[in-house]
Order: sequence, then C-alpha cells, then structure tokens
Amino acid sequence: MKAQSKRFWKTAALLGVGWYLMQPISTDRYWALSDWQRVQAFDTASQCQAGKQEDIDKTIQLSVKEMLAGVPRDEITREMSIAQSGRCVATDDPALRSQ
Repeated sequence: MKAQSKRFWKTAALLGVGWYLMQPISTDRYWALSDWQRVQAFDTASQCQAGKQEDIDKTIQLSVKEMLAGVPRDEITREMSIAQSGRCVATDDPALRSQ
C-alpha cells in the first residue's frame, strides 16, 4: 500500500469516518464510483477489507456450486470479477457524490 494511502486511512480513522464496501454494477465498462453498489457498511477500514475478502470467499464458494449446476462460465466469471473489483471507500469520500 502506498504511504499516501496509509496516511489517508489513518486520518479517516481518527476522524471517525465509516467505510463502505462498494462494487461496480458491472466490469464491462467504466462506472463512476457514485454509481457503484454499496454492499455493506463498516466502522473501520480494516473491517471493510476483511468484509471484502469474506465476500470474495463467498463468491468463490457460490461459483463452485453454480459450475456444478451448469451455470454459464461467463456469468460466473462476471460475478467473480465484480467481487474482486470491490473497494473500501470512506463514507465521506467526495467521489461518492453524484456528478
């Protein structure tokens, strides 16, 4: 992680900022962060990162079940891509405001 990013997260924690786990609507084109889905809210950045990993792990488990059930591979790949593209974003991040 870059030093500047670490400073931002530490500052945000001191200010009592919450965190959202955000995911793009799809990964087939660019989406402004304000258009991403808010998956879950957290009190700290580290909780959000743990939540992101948990979401990825659950998506992997679901993908295995879907493959066995015959769900098309491109649909499974799309779901995995969205989960892996998730980001933890401070609740006061200006990028969350609609353009």
